[in-house]
Amino acid sequence: MPDIQKDLGRLVSEHGTSPNFLHRMVIVAALSMFFFLFMLVTFFLRQQIIFFMLSSAFLVLYVLSMAAILVQRRKKLQIFENGLTYKKFTAVWDDIRSIRSEPGSGITITRLDGATVQLGSSIAGLEQAARAIRWHLPH
Repeated sequence: MPDIQKDLGRLVSEHGTSPNFLHRMVIVAALSMFFFLFMLVTFFLRQQIIFFMLSSAFLVLYVLSMAAILVQRRKKLQIFENGLTYKKFTAVWDDIRSIRSEPGSGITITRLDGATVQLGSSIAGLEQAARAIRWHLPH
């Protein structure tokens, strides 16, 4: 465990990517793979270059979708006794200047040094995480 996480104390809660968001990403990947195969078979039967180009485009979409799923699964908000981490953003409770909720877009957290992080709506349990963060902040 890195030193900064040792200073943050015990892990209180962890919020990963929402299953609904991942589900939508998997559907896009599956559909792009289906259309890739369909266009490849169509190219084989008709021998027209446009179907090969379409199959290539769907293959690129599939690869990008799978990469996005892998990246998205690693993103998680971790709330500790003495602070929080999200991606490369780390803050102890005393260093947080403000927390702002914006309907539909998520939560913005600003540290005293001006660094900010946007917690998007793709995070599972975002409202519970916002309540936990506000509860831990010094009043």
